Amino acid sequence: LSGRVPLDLEYIMSRIEVSISNNYLTGELPSFSERGSDIFSHDQTDVRIDRIDLSSNRLRGWIPSGFGEMITLRHLKLSHNMLSGTIVDLGNLTSLESLNLENNKLVGSIPRTLPSSLKSLDLQNNKLVGSIPRTLPSSLKFFDLGQNSVTSVIPTEIGYL
Repeated sequence: LSGRVPLDLEYIMSRIEVSISNNYLTGELPSFSERGSDIFSHDQTDVRIDRIDLSSNRLRGWIPSGFGEMITLRHLKLSHNMLSGTIVDLGNLTSLESLNLENNKLVGSIPRTLPSSLKSLDLQNNKLVGSIPRTLPSSLKFFDLGQNSVTSVIPTEIGYL
């Protein structure tokens, strides 16, 4: 595949798992909130988004805040793109188990609030700064923060991973 990501991708994703990795998709990720973020609300029982994999493309720009509203999302993989900006607030994603944002150009700090269900967090090779949150989800089993500019003492809680 090549070309831009379809603007109506959120409608497709509300019905199936999406894996469009290892292609030549360009442009920015669709802004899910532009078309009404209510499609991701608790009242929408027909929305069952489990997995999104848009890794290894040529996507750029910010991660839209609408990703933080996808309450049924369990796996999000946006690695190996050219995404920039900060990591959106994902604290409301109570089902999220894995988040892979490695090899992008993300800046800012690691979000202070991470989903309690999170088992795998891969943020390596970005431009993140600041400190590692002192409280990490007890469910976390994998955490990669290599090749960033985080400057802090490693919390003792990481020893329990």
